[in-house]
Amino acid sequence: MDSFILINTGNINELLSLNGLWQIGLIVLTWLIAQFANRYLQQSLYSKYREKNPLFHKLLKSISFQLVFAVGLMLASIIYAAISGQHSLLGLSIAIFSLGIMTINIINFGISITFAKHTRFTRINNLIKIALWILLICWATNLDAVIADNLSQVNLVFGKTKISVWLMIRQLGLVLIDIAIMLWINNIIDSWIKHARELDANLKQLLSRITKVVIVLVGIYVLLPTLGINLTALSVFGGAIGVGLGFGLQKIASNFLSGFIILLDKSVKIGDRIIINDTTGVITQITTRYAVMQAFDGSEIIIPNERFITDTIINQTHSQNDISVEFLVSVGYTSDLNLAINTINECVAAIENIRQDKAPSVYIKNLGASGIDIFVRVWPCDSLNESNLVRNKLNIMIVEKFREKNIEIPFPKLDVTLTGSDNK
Repeated sequence: MDSFILINTGNINELLSLNGLWQIGLIVLTWLIAQFANRYLQQSLYSKYREKNPLFHKLLKSISFQLVFAVGLMLASIIYAAISGQHSLLGLSIAIFSLGIMTINIINFGISITFAKHTRFTRINNLIKIALWILLICWATNLDAVIADNLSQVNLVFGKTKISVWLMIRQLGLVLIDIAIMLWINNIIDSWIKHARELDANLKQLLSRITKVVIVLVGIYVLLPTLGINLTALSVFGGAIGVGLGFGLQKIASNFLSGFIILLDKSVKIGDRIIINDTTGVITQITTRYAVMQAFDGSEIIIPNERFITDTIINQTHSQNDISVEFLVSVGYTSDLNLAINTINECVAAIENIRQDKAPSVYIKNLGASGIDIFVRVWPCDSLNESNLVRNKLNIMIVEKFREKNIEIPFPKLDVTLTGSDNK
């Protein structure tokens, strides 16, 4: 055959010859044998991986027939050539085509596993599969050379520069392939980092950022020479970026570097409870430019990384998770203060959610206008999750005990004195 399985008059005549019919029969027979062999392998050999390694089992299931068919067809073509003395180019071509299909399945399997959690990649994966099939068919039928020759003769003019359509398509393809490889490698490394139990959250974030920067730089370094761009020309571009950072992008650069600093010194970590602008919340994410704090009302607050370096932030869980609950209890001036303090201590001892190994603080704090303020500080067993529960239980019990012991809880009073002569 003239060129692979390109359909032309010579190839069709050869297919209709006795040698061609023998090759077609050999291909059909090999296909039937491959079907039975693949079914046997699926039931006996591959089944043991179904529970031990389901991903590997899924991969074998998607490529096993193409692999068995290609190997069988190559062996059959070699045997046919040894017996008949004629080469089975059609059989070898179909075997290579089957290996191409297997390669497409492997690529799509890798993409689907890598981007399994990103639903938007489902459609992209289907487009990639269609594009790979088109490329395989064009290569198998030698249409790629025909298309390349025709598109190379079509030029687009940009001023004094002429660029062929084929060159633009090829360069665009290289860019897309480079981006796809970078995304694939980045997702694999990110998955490994996220599942590494020996690494803390901050170190995972830091490694993930460094990995992304390195992958992008390496991808650009590999891609630019392929596109015919001289790397030395980037020195001027780098100088322009430096000037831009010095003027308009200094805030972005500051936040970017601050993100690395807070990840290294661990002043703020994912899961820390912080107070900023009188708002309390938990850090849920630290990105390149900002951190996300989720407040207790469910709202998410975006905090630039620079603020964690330049401003004072209250981190309630920086080195330990013991956070006290503090409030005031007012009693009347006619109340027995010792009885009130002892009653509060009894209430603290009766609540199981309060730590008893750390002594509570109960003392007179203020002599108010309407009553005497008693300061109360206790330590919840789980301060991150039970602070409001402890406050609620303790307030209810104090009110009930004060009522039982006739301890007055005052309310604001205002004495009005009327002066002057009586109205007549």
